[in-house]
Amino acid sequence: MWRPLSDKMMRFILNTIFNPTFQLKQVFNTRKQFREAVHSHVIMTMRNIKITSNDKTRVYAKCMAEGCKWRINALRVKDEATYQIKEYEDKHVCSIDSHYKNINSRWLAKKYEELFRLDPNRNVKGFRVEAVKEIKCHVSATQAYRAKKKALEAIQENPDDQFAQLWDYGNELRERNPRSTVILKQSEEGSSTCQRKYDRFYVGFKALSQGFNAGCRPIIGVDGTHLRGTFEGVFLTAVSFDPNNQLYPVEYALVQTESTDAWEWFLDDCYTFMSDKQKDLLKAFERVFPGSDNRFCVRHLIGNMKQGV
Repeated sequence: MWRPLSDKMMRFILNTIFNPTFQLKQVFNTRKQFREAVHSHVIMTMRNIKITSNDKTRVYAKCMAEGCKWRINALRVKDEATYQIKEYEDKHVCSIDSHYKNINSRWLAKKYEELFRLDPNRNVKGFRVEAVKEIKCHVSATQAYRAKKKALEAIQENPDDQFAQLWDYGNELRERNPRSTVILKQSEEGSSTCQRKYDRFYVGFKALSQGFNAGCRPIIGVDGTHLRGTFEGVFLTAVSFDPNNQLYPVEYALVQTESTDAWEWFLDDCYTFMSDKQKDLLKAFERVFPGSDNRFCVRHLIGNMKQGV
């Protein structure tokens, strides 16, 4: 039964894209958004639906099962890029099918992108089991593998685009954390600012600095952790101890390599330092803090002794 048109226009809610609810006169921002909503409806209702018309002015879809009258038609709004549902028959008379054709890795990647963002190393086999349990349809091992690959590609995006956003990130940190120190240094390579690559990135929050001066012991532990994966580098950290004897973050930085020059650039104030006795770090202490006290981490000393260093 066709529903009567309502005078009230309802705009589609984007966060329901994977479990949409359709209504007459509902408005979608783009044709692509409407198609994606129909695709999600297909999967959530476990039916086979086909797009019968798809051009710049209209999108028609109907159920492929014989005798089923489910259909939905959307037309482009005049002088706009939006599409509005003009006809909608929402009752299926066909049976459900867990092996419908519309399920694909692209849809799975979009739906579970946040899952892989939180856990990029999630096992494909485990992900496949979770997906089947949630959407109650057949997901092949190949689809699960491709879905994970596409989700990770979407999360990582283009490396150049990501690094280009570091300037905006630094400015946002300064704006949100007044009087904080944020330094982004580029390499000398490249003929223009856009072509040069990121070299060092330092963050020192004013609130952490004030907390350190007000309540922490004058001892700082420094260390560098080598980053693994696609984008390598070294994560430098400086931590202290608060009155509860808990670790207190002081500052951090990202550099290309762990060297004397990098440590000199990172270090700032004069206190007692505790480290892993890294050679470049000791040289940096001597140059930046002549006469300062140094203490060595026992865990690292034991590790070095076991390795015969």
